[in-house]
Amino acid sequence: MTKNFIETLTEKQLNNFLGKLFPRTGDYIVCAWFKHTTKIIVNVKCKGDRTFRVELEEFAMVGFPGTEQWLKYLYKVFGEEYKQAYLAECAKVFE
Repeated sequence: MTKNFIETLTEKQLNNFLGKLFPRTGDYIVCAWFKHTTKIIVNVKCKGDRTFRVELEEFAMVGFPGTEQWLKYLYKVFGEEYKQAYLAECAKVFE
């Protein structure tokens, strides 16, 4: 069974990533985030009071361009273990 990286991320690690993706001085502000077992739901507010939702999954980011940043961050945190799990997930398309 593959390790669940979402469950393993700490609050500090998640806030670190979100702070870089949505800095307080930028156009977006993170209102709240909710951690589920398979994904993290992030509610983001834009200037002008528009809000949207971003989903951070084990191997993807949905709702905002930045999947590559997310994958690189998870690799930075979890190292080779994450890389091998990601490659195994990608290989499933050939099964």
